[in-house]
Amino acid sequence: MQIDRLLFPVTALGPGNRLAIWTIGCHKRCKKCANPELRMFDKTKNISVEQLENMILKIDIMRIDGITISGGEPFAQPSELKKFLQKISSKVEDILVFSGYTYEELLKIQDSDVQECFKYIGVLISGEYIDEKNDNKTALIASTNQKIYFLKENLKEKYKKYMDKGRQIQNIFWKDELMSVGIHNSERSV
Repeated sequence: MQIDRLLFPVTALGPGNRLAIWTIGCHKRCKKCANPELRMFDKTKNISVEQLENMILKIDIMRIDGITISGGEPFAQPSELKKFLQKISSKVEDILVFSGYTYEELLKIQDSDVQECFKYIGVLISGEYIDEKNDNKTALIASTNQKIYFLKENLKEKYKKYMDKGRQIQNIFWKDELMSVGIHNSERSV
């Protein structure tokens, strides 16, 4: 699985102390993408699902309130994503996945790995980022065309409380750089 970074604890991409994972590779090419550096696949950053699981288990699993998977495009690596979700979902129930594909597009993909992923995902935020539809306020949703799907209904209240607080940005020092994590406002005037 091609992974760019893992960060913990992240509080700006879902409720609680989350493990955030950024995958590599995306075919969508959204204008003003938040992570354009993750569009191109990079085999040098390939790790096995088992290695990824072992890295996560080095963190006290009881401290992880949820996992957020972003990218790139997580569904660009469907087989690896499915294997990872199968392994980790027994340890962490709250798994949030961001996708540039709409839920309807994902449901139409004739790939059993993509379809099986939905068994393990708790919350899906889907749809391309459109800068002109960034309202600079909606928590977890970067542009108003995107939709949030609660695939595990029991997570809905937890997320509602989190989203009622509005957008959050968290600054993290990573690889000798200051990185800003969260759903950012558009730089255009609204």
